[in-house]
Amino acid sequence: MEICVIDDGAAQTKLRFRQNGRLKTIKFPSLAVDYFQSDTHGIVDSAYYVESECYTVVAREDDPIRTDTNQFQTSRVNRVFIHEALRRAGITGEVIVGVTLPLHQYFELGITGVVNTARIDQKKRNVMGPIQGAKRKLVTISNCVVFPESLPAGIDELMMMEKGELKLKPEYVGIDRICCIDV
Repeated sequence: MEICVIDDGAAQTKLRFRQNGRLKTIKFPSLAVDYFQSDTHGIVDSAYYVESECYTVVAREDDPIRTDTNQFQTSRVNRVFIHEALRRAGITGEVIVGVTLPLHQYFELGITGVVNTARIDQKKRNVMGPIQGAKRKLVTISNCVVFPESLPAGIDELMMMEKGELKLKPEYVGIDRICCIDV
């Protein structure tokens, strides 16, 4: 079983994974339309059915589905982008997926700043919800972990795997404060 961490952002979708022992990154614009697109071979590979609705992930579009809303993180099209990233990586079978939520959705805003478990559960249900590929069988997401934005990027930069354990990279040992900025 694979573990995949996906930054499923409103502007881009990014996936970091291992292939033949090497780290690879896939990224594409978070652009989709709410209909099937086709080419000379029929419906394109990036077409999906979600709860009786049709979606196609596209490279360019004058009028794409809006992703700059708070609802995007738990939307059908968000689920489509996650499966499109896994498809582009060639990942099959069963996977555990790590995804992100913007900080203002991951934490309840206000004085307490506690983790917003209701929103995190909503995100998990969305990621693991029903979806079909228009042309192929999709991966099975067996579990979903939700991180606050920036955390996966920070961990990737700061940490390394050593004998199955996550350890701080030598160049960061002894540093008191590290700032991760996600733009």
